[in-house]
Amino acid sequence: SPRSRCSHGTDVPSSIFNSSARVPLGSLTAPWIGAVAVAASLLGALEATYRAHGQQPRADDSPGVLALVAERAKSAGPDAIVLTGSSRMLLDVDAPALTAALGGRKVFQLAQNGISCLPVLEQLVLETRFAGTVICGTEPTSLFGIHERDRERTGEPRLRLPELTWASRFNVVAGIYMEERLAILGRDPRTVGRSLLGFRPWPPPERSARTLDRVSRVGLATEDTAAADRRWAELFETGGGRSTTSAELGATTEYLNALVRRFASRGGRVIWIELPSSGRTRAVEDRRYPRERYWEWFAGHIEPGVSAFSVHDDPALDAFKCPDGSHLDPSDAPAFTRELAGALLHRKLLRS
Repeated sequence: SPRSRCSHGTDVPSSIFNSSARVPLGSLTAPWIGAVAVAASLLGALEATYRAHGQQPRADDSPGVLALVAERAKSAGPDAIVLTGSSRMLLDVDAPALTAALGGRKVFQLAQNGISCLPVLEQLVLETRFAGTVICGTEPTSLFGIHERDRERTGEPRLRLPELTWASRFNVVAGIYMEERLAILGRDPRTVGRSLLGFRPWPPPERSARTLDRVSRVGLATEDTAAADRRWAELFETGGGRSTTSAELGATTEYLNALVRRFASRGGRVIWIELPSSGRTRAVEDRRYPRERYWEWFAGHIEPGVSAFSVHDDPALDAFKCPDGSHLDPSDAPAFTRELAGALLHRKLLRS
């Protein structure tokens, strides 16, 4: 066999990689082409099956989607409206419906599950590019519970909206592009395996919505709503810690007023809105945070020119019920949003 000489003059057999022999290219590529064709056929059949059972392409909400919406909100003009708050704002207020009710004003949904409206308000106030309207959706626990207020008093790190690097932006945009075109990316085949085999019904089709509208697709129709109401009531019984004292409530209100004044100095506006609750959950909130002592005191001591509006004070809005005690069913969100927009327009808290 061919030999080569090393640096010490010893003859050693040459490596096979130095041999002139070559494996025929066709013998390597043919199996790969076949495997790709089989995989594409299987994925195509799976996609067709999903579509036949009403499953449509959808891109799930994610920190990346939230970051994209936040970027657009910060660079929007002074007519833009930003929705902030926790899951109640995310499920109850429908951004496209609010845009339509307000004659096309841009509305950006920045609410996040389990997060008070205040960290996002703080960040928007510090973001000098933004001078629109912020609607802070609140509930008693997030506004008046001591744990939610610790950040103002202790200087603990504040939760921030996510931000994108160049690489993460590419990943998010590419992911949205694919997910909005392939139904099989919306549901993991492992979660619908029994449906694929015919052992259980397919999940009902979800509401169609644009990804960046961040419209909730959660449904409560199949949930044990009485049990959910008990769970939420138990959470709000202790969630947020103890209720604030009168002095702490005054300090919190003044802190928020200072934020609002800073925002107003460049034309920004803030509207505080108390969102719905029902059943056991509402009973716990009313007992732990009596309206006269908390909400009405807060509404009477906020910065002049700033509005605080409770849906419980409007009969049409208060008629909407939360099946799980804490959230409207998403199917009710468009109608609730239109009614809310009408109430805010009538009170001249918003304009179209």
